[in-house]
Amino acid sequence: MDETVLEPTRESTQEEIRKCRERLVHFLTLYACVIGLMSLAGYGNVLFFLVSGGPHAKVSLVARIMSACLPLGVLLYGKKARFPGAFVRAYGIVEGIQFVLLIPVVASGSMFMDSPGSGALSILFLLLIGGALCGGPLYLLRQVRSAARRMLQIQKSLGEKGAEDPANGWMILLAVACYLAPAYVPTSETVQRYRTIIDTQEVKCYDLGAHITYMAGSPDGELLALGTEKGLYVWDTTSRKCVWSDDSLAVQRLRFSPGGRYLAAAGRGRPEGATDLVVYELPGFRRLPGFDWPEHEEHKEKVFHDMMFRPDEETLLVLWHRSWVWNRKGWNGDEAEAVEAREESLGHEPGLADLLCSECNVLKRNIDIPRVIRGNLPVGYVLRSEGCAYFSSDASRFIYPMHEDKDNEAFLFKRVCLVNTKTWNEQLYQVDGYRLDILWGLKRLYEWTLNANGTKAYLLCQKEKGGESNFLVLLELDLETGKKRALPRKGWRLVLSPNERQVAVLDWDTEDKKRALIQLNLVDVETGMEARILRSFQKKDRGAPRRFLWLKPNLFAVAMEYAQGAFVFIDLKEGEGR
Repeated sequence: MDETVLEPTRESTQEEIRKCRERLVHFLTLYACVIGLMSLAGYGNVLFFLVSGGPHAKVSLVARIMSACLPLGVLLYGKKARFPGAFVRAYGIVEGIQFVLLIPVVASGSMFMDSPGSGALSILFLLLIGGALCGGPLYLLRQVRSAARRMLQIQKSLGEKGAEDPANGWMILLAVACYLAPAYVPTSETVQRYRTIIDTQEVKCYDLGAHITYMAGSPDGELLALGTEKGLYVWDTTSRKCVWSDDSLAVQRLRFSPGGRYLAAAGRGRPEGATDLVVYELPGFRRLPGFDWPEHEEHKEKVFHDMMFRPDEETLLVLWHRSWVWNRKGWNGDEAEAVEAREESLGHEPGLADLLCSECNVLKRNIDIPRVIRGNLPVGYVLRSEGCAYFSSDASRFIYPMHEDKDNEAFLFKRVCLVNTKTWNEQLYQVDGYRLDILWGLKRLYEWTLNANGTKAYLLCQKEKGGESNFLVLLELDLETGKKRALPRKGWRLVLSPNERQVAVLDWDTEDKKRALIQLNLVDVETGMEARILRSFQKKDRGAPRRFLWLKPNLFAVAMEYAQGAFVFIDLKEGEGR
């Protein structure tokens, strides 16, 4: 072919390659700036969003920088004198797909907003995400793909093999490393957490074979009673062995008498499933004859909140409310609907119940007519199955929450009621600035305790600021003066020490794959000084710690949220010098 014809073709081809490369560099530069700002701010493409657990998760600064530097690496790669190959085009396609997928991923989270206009907000949120957050990057990526595609066509027409560039392999490795950085490059807090778990003394975990629903310790701390859905187990805390068990009751609540003479258990009896109350005489765990419930009460299900022996050990006080079948079997189903229809036909409101207190005489084996403490309380808000009313250890007083329903907007829990069990007089305390119920997973519960004579209450609650609940605090409420004092709080469960000088709050860390961390945070109620106790156990899907007891000055028992039932003993003497 004539040379004069070919030369202009080569010049035009080189000019088009130059223009394509300029477009490629221009749009990659803009995209690198956009994705850099998004990554450093905690946002990014769908992989960044998912592996980091969402935009508000803690992602290390190194991981964010790596994620932000990936488009810069592609930019430098695109400036090579030789065409960078098909990698740039593939990168643009992969990034574009991720931003398209990010729209429903983020928008689906907005569907769970608890707002009357959540539907409209979700649509608006979707449009904003699609238009502002994803629209710009998608446009830039489209231009990058277009320029890379055109360069690849020119390259192939010239017979070059840029797609086989040896640097492609290194760029792929860089891309994979940068994509996975938010998931695998730990933060300094994560590194410290793992070091803490590794350096912490490991304790033996005992598997019980049934989910632990309640725990109680004998007055001397020598016995640990574990209530489960399959029965009752008693362990010797010195030998760490089970010394007795009984499978006749699905246990809800347990309590030893002050002198250790009796052990009371409340729950559902077997096999009929009706509510039952059982008292065992110690030593020997001899089961006393059954109690005679008042007429029409013996066959009804109940939810027990707390029970306590009076100092004479002959009288047992029980706080409870009547329950319907769906508290045990769920709200849906033919059986639940049938019970609800029957109760409504009898004039009962299934969503409401009375808080009741029964007085049981252990020797005479009879139960008095229940005393109505407060009527028509919402079952789903106040009378939680986890419990809401708690006794002092001498049974002289108990407290329970009171709610406010303002304009039918929401239940507000800012009042606590103290009941004297000798006179049955009530005293109401307004706890302004605090919300008395706390969030546990997807449900709310109350986590309170009273001192021995019921003069002080310790409550885990939410401190309010500007009308919103911001964070949890440990609140000390003086029930004689009404004074409030906020103490340091680090955890979700609390108990009072045997000498009442300290409050222990239970926290945990289950992020490690092999070992879980138990953290007991002790607060001196007089000085406010804090101390921390750390122990770990083999995880094995046992779940997080859920309940704990302060058995002796140096001995704790902690039960896990585990279907098969698991617990540990934490003996401070065993950890000395380690």
